This record gives sequence, structure tokens and C-alpha cells, in this order.
Amino acid sequence: MMQARMIRRVLAWAAFAMAADQATKWLILTKIMVPPRIIELTPFLNLRLGFNYGVSFGLGSEWLEAWPEALALLKLFAAVGL
Repeated sequence: MMQARMIRRVLAWAAFAMAADQATKWLILTKIMVPPRIIELTPFLNLRLGFNYGVSFGLGSEWLEAWPEALALLKLFAAVGL
């Protein structure tokens, strides 16, 4: 009984976190960064809209362009590890 209540609580918090994440993304895309712009915070720090389609697999992928099999193997090991 206690474990089921804890599972429901964790799932509720996860649903809340996902909804809050999606809401803030929608707000940024539709209200703050329209039209696409750069927000200067300091002389050396700006906010700009960017999309990261590759997540961590995009990081360093230019090094592995010559060996796509190595990148596929790296992705496979990461998926199995998770």
C-alpha cells in the first residue's frame, strides 16, 4: 500500500516536471524569442535561440564523420548501458 502511494507520487511529480518543461519551452518559442533575437545579458553573455537535434550524440560527431560505424557503435553501447 505504501509503495503504491510512493509510485503514484513519483509519477505525479514526473508528470508535473514534464508539463512544466513543455510549458516553458512553449513560452520561450512563442512569446520571448519571437522574432528570433539575441538577448544581451552582459557584454560577454548573450541568450540566443538554438535547437540541439543531436543531443549528446551530435557532440563530436564531426570527428567521426569518416567512421559512421564507430558512431553507430558508440550509440549502441550508450543505449545498452542505459
